[in-house]
Amino acid sequence: MVKKNIFIAGLLSILSIGLFSAGKVINKQNEVVENHAVSATYSGNYYDSISSSLTGSDLLGALRKLNSSKKKSSVGYDGFKSFAAKCDVNPDGGNKIVGFYDNTLLGPAWDSAKTWNREHMWPKSRKGSLVENDAHMVRPASVAINSERGNKFFGIGNGTYDPGQYHTDYRGISARIIFYCAVADSALSLVDLNDDQADNGTMGKLSTLLKWNLDYLPGTSSLELRTEQNRNNVIETDSKGQGNRNPFIDHPEYACKIWGNTNDATKAICQGHMDDKDDPSLRAVGNFTKTTYEVGDKLDPTGVNIIYNAGGDDGIDVDVTDAVTWEPDTFTGSGKIEILAKYNDLVCSCGQVTVNGEEIVTSPKVGTKYRLGFDNTQVNKLLFVDGNMATSYSGSTITDKDKAADVEVENATGGYYLKVTKQGGSATYLESYVDGAYVDLRFSSSPITVWTFNTQYNTFTTEISGCTNTKKNGTNFIGTFGTYEDLRISSYSYITSETNYPAHLYEVDSGEDEESLAIYGELDKDEYYVGETFDPTGLSVEYTLNGATTDVTDDVTWNLGLLDTEGNFVLTATYKGLTANYAGLVIVTEYIPDEELIISGTLKTTTYKVGDWIDPTGVTVSYRLEDSFIDVTNKVTWDPMQFEYEGEVLVNIYYSSIYSDLMVCYGYVTVVGDSYSSEEQSSEEESKSEDISSEAESSYSEEISSEETSFESTSSEKQSSEVTSSEQVSSSTETSSLDSSSSGGDTPSKKGGGCSASIGGSSSIVFILGFTALFFAIRQLVRSKKE
Repeated sequence: MVKKNIFIAGLLSILSIGLFSAGKVINKQNEVVENHAVSATYSGNYYDSISSSLTGSDLLGALRKLNSSKKKSSVGYDGFKSFAAKCDVNPDGGNKIVGFYDNTLLGPAWDSAKTWNREHMWPKSRKGSLVENDAHMVRPASVAINSERGNKFFGIGNGTYDPGQYHTDYRGISARIIFYCAVADSALSLVDLNDDQADNGTMGKLSTLLKWNLDYLPGTSSLELRTEQNRNNVIETDSKGQGNRNPFIDHPEYACKIWGNTNDATKAICQGHMDDKDDPSLRAVGNFTKTTYEVGDKLDPTGVNIIYNAGGDDGIDVDVTDAVTWEPDTFTGSGKIEILAKYNDLVCSCGQVTVNGEEIVTSPKVGTKYRLGFDNTQVNKLLFVDGNMATSYSGSTITDKDKAADVEVENATGGYYLKVTKQGGSATYLESYVDGAYVDLRFSSSPITVWTFNTQYNTFTTEISGCTNTKKNGTNFIGTFGTYEDLRISSYSYITSETNYPAHLYEVDSGEDEESLAIYGELDKDEYYVGETFDPTGLSVEYTLNGATTDVTDDVTWNLGLLDTEGNFVLTATYKGLTANYAGLVIVTEYIPDEELIISGTLKTTTYKVGDWIDPTGVTVSYRLEDSFIDVTNKVTWDPMQFEYEGEVLVNIYYSSIYSDLMVCYGYVTVVGDSYSSEEQSSEEESKSEDISSEAESSYSEEISSEETSFESTSSEKQSSEVTSSEQVSSSTETSSLDSSSSGGDTPSKKGGGCSASIGGSSSIVFILGFTALFFAIRQLVRSKKE
């Protein structure tokens, strides 16, 4: 039996140490990069755990659980510098990587952000640092385009960024990345806003993202879509990848099933994509005949029919086009405008139209200077009031907005006064008056007419009485009609006519020089320790004045210098009163040096009675700070100091440096009752040793028979715990040092807890087990010789 134990233990020790030595070779072989074919659809079993009936938070939770189970690691923000050459390589050939947004072929070698850098699809300043280690979120982009995007919300309109301005498919691709991020980290969320506070952890207007996802579906019809498919495969299957996929590339319908019921706008966009066939629905059929308008025009819905279905088994389609409410029905702003149709509590999206012209003020502010004008489409002119009289009954207009009169809104009882100040002239007030059968306009030196702002048409009206032409009594609006180019006043009843043009307020152009400041590039270093000085290397700053751009990198003032406090800081450059923010954050943390406790020697006393105090005689404890060593034997705390219970008791040693609280695991000592004999102690130790040997032999035999080269972590912990008995305490100083050095500078969560000393990696665990087995073999051999 003894020989058999020696043979088994020796064999396992040799195998374990051999595997430990071969670990790096195995890893090296895995570095081979395979070519991954582009696939337009996914047909594997990755999503078998996702039920097709799940929606809303249930589906979101299921995808988060799936992502956590599949994701074996993260590529890392720094690791993406090289991994981009795999996941973003041009799928059509060559070794270039595809730049996001514009398809510029870049790199592939990382050149410290001189030609390309890492675009945070979810910006750092909006909590994108939570997912910046995830290759599904980071994309390579040219330096200029990365800076152009900054940290703007995705969307179309002022203050947002359109990822499809170069290639429209990037709208759908961007949406699917944002959806993935909301799955990858529950601290990130989506809101249906044009913008939001950065620290809310939100990104992109939800309804816009949902529409982009459906309008620009995954596929292989363009370079950017082929790249999207390819990188999804590479990130999952490459040896340096993460093992997980972006589910919205494989199942774009998941987005509507999760967020489609958020509000009327999302419901309208996701009709038919939320598995709600039993519910009432509204949908648009056809396309608008007229798709281009001027600010102030009314919508012409010709070409689109709105179909209502009550849902259920008996639901039939009903055309309700004449009963819907269009939103907007009159255009007050320019740009791409989404048209919605509303019927009862249902809403559907009908597509976009283009609106040209100046943006109309929809909520005038008292004391603010505006321009007053109207867009007469019959003469194709946008006309502004210049503060002069055209005739004895109307106001003069010009086409040059900059030379028009200033118009201010003053408070009046029941409405407003309109104060008109022509350039280079005096201020007057716009007055409406009755002249027999006519209602006319004139300028008065004092305020008389009270005007009411009409929010339906964003124009001013007033009440008229006393006109001999009774049809002109009542509510009247200012503007013009027909082909007239002067400002007039007309009956409110005619405001809906296509030949009537209400006057609106328009914002005043600043007239100042157009200048801006922008930061380009990526910081070489964005993580610091307290006490270091900020270094802007990697960034360039450009100042633009009326279209002319100058590099002012050496002339700007940075808001960060000596970094004396912890935190995440926004980096700002200032030049000539202008400021520009860097898209990322500068992270400052306390400096924690490399430190640890090291034990040498063994306890003179390894067996105690209940109530005894620990005797540290025989042990020296050294504190290592970087490359220096300090004897702290008399400054450490032993835990436990006094023994309160019988059995094998784990002993830890604690020491507090100026940087952190350190702990090192000494090992086990034996604690017995108040009275015991040396024979009983010897018998107990012999019995325990036989139990340990038997259990170790059984465990090793099972491992050999299954031909496995790795051990479960729980099994290894048990073996380590069992073999660290009183015999281990008397082992060599080298063994003790190995255990102590591996504990590093970990701060203990609770004194007296489990031994934290460990060597990272499964191969290290195998090494420890092998060493343990060898120890038993030698121990058994010594005993057999004694016998």
